Amino acid sequence: MRIQFFQSLVDNFQQRFPPENFLQVASCLNQKMWPKDPLRKALYGEKCVAELCKGIYFDIAGADSAKIIVDYAIFKQTDGAVIGEGLQLLVKLLQVLPIFLLPSV
Repeated sequence: MRIQFFQSLVDNFQQRFPPENFLQVASCLNQKMWPKDPLRKALYGEKCVAELCKGIYFDIAGADSAKIIVDYAIFKQTDGAVIGEGLQLLVKLLQVLPIFLLPSV
């Protein structure tokens, strides 16, 4: 009975939070993942941030998504020293998502 309950929880979370490439997409916010080359760094991550905003993860309005992408560009330019209000919202949303790395049963 207990195993069925836990499997039901796992199935529910997998349906609500599809794992597809979520960690890969969200990794653009990790400064350690940024390219060292200034040009590559300037071009890095905007598509991932847009996917987080409008993809299957969050449903953030278009104008707000654009603001978050601008905040992300400033975040990169300042090497993480300045984080805009929109980007802070996205980071907070990411921090409350449950991430489960479960072995296959």
